[in-house]
Amino acid sequence: MRRSCLGLPLLVCAVSLAGGTPLVSFTGAVLKPAQLNGWVNGFYWQTTKGYSWTDGEYQALPEELRTTAFGADVLAGVGLPFKSELRLVVPVQSRTMGDKSAAGIGDATAALRYGVLQSGSLPVKLAVGIGASLPTAAKDANPSLGDRTLDLGLGAWANTIQFGPLVGHLRLLYWFNGKTNDTTKVGDMFEYLADVDFVLSRTFIPQVAFTGYVQGKQQVNGQETERSERRYNAASLLLMFKPLPMLVIRPKVSFPLAGMSQGGALPDLIPGLDVWVTIP
Repeated sequence: MRRSCLGLPLLVCAVSLAGGTPLVSFTGAVLKPAQLNGWVNGFYWQTTKGYSWTDGEYQALPEELRTTAFGADVLAGVGLPFKSELRLVVPVQSRTMGDKSAAGIGDATAALRYGVLQSGSLPVKLAVGIGASLPTAAKDANPSLGDRTLDLGLGAWANTIQFGPLVGHLRLLYWFNGKTNDTTKVGDMFEYLADVDFVLSRTFIPQVAFTGYVQGKQQVNGQETERSERRYNAASLLLMFKPLPMLVIRPKVSFPLAGMSQGGALPDLIPGLDVWVTIP
């Protein structure tokens, strides 16, 4: 899974919890049978610098090459029997670059997860699962709204119980990416998220997250394309506000770490807002 926005890193293009794929937003807890979950992850970003392979650093982009995007990942989930759940995410977005613009849905993502460890008496909750990115973006959108590849992902999600005021999260995913056409294969990708929650109360929970990915080179006719690999890392600050047990509102901002990234283009920051509801 890689979003084709002028070589931008995936975590810039498909923003969720801290700028990752939608699946990295999930926790180690799965939904209970017949439990419903709805989630809107709003985001905004504008690329300001692109990577120079010659100089080995990010440099300012001219105005006509800067891409601006805003939108949201819209998620629906349902709990299934046997500690499992099904989730579907549809990104809705608008992008502009120079005098070009496009709006619509991107590549949708479906995920089926199983709760390996879910008991409240255990120190860790753990879920594993599979996901698929589907080629649902418009084929002729310019700027591109998605790769339009069929990708398969394997993931593991874990979070600890509360130790004092702290709760830890770790999420790991590996994507086997498909082809954009008959000759070009997108490089496979490993992504991660590490997060710490600071539980001040049941209502307010600040979070600090680090997220990133490493993506291999794309292949054309079986041959690797030089300088097509990607590496991305970002730090994020988030604040969970729970006015009701069923409702969470979370403003957030992510800061791409240029010194720990390579390839593509980056914004200076990525503000966003998450809202989700769980019933019952």
